[in-house]
Amino acid sequence: MSANKDFLTTSVTFITPSSNTLAVSKSPLLTLLTNAGSSTQEVSWTLPGNAFSGGDGSDLINALTCTKLNVVKTSSGGFSIRAKAGMPQVWSFD
Repeated sequence: MSANKDFLTTSVTFITPSSNTLAVSKSPLLTLLTNAGSSTQEVSWTLPGNAFSGGDGSDLINALTCTKLNVVKTSSGGFSIRAKAGMPQVWSFD
């Protein structure tokens, strides 16, 4: 993750893709939260293309697990991320 000298003054964007999910975008970070609970098998966030910088073929780095995810854009230009058991997600584009 590259340093962003304007991080403290960058605006935060809140996106609610569904009734039980929330995405908080503040470049270079994207935080995905849900209140679906741990008994939920899987939760997904489908975000619009302008939700976060980066694009098709970019790697997202999970700040909590240090794993990579290759981003595949949806037909509308956005992208989707899934989580098991309602776990929070914190991502940064590589």
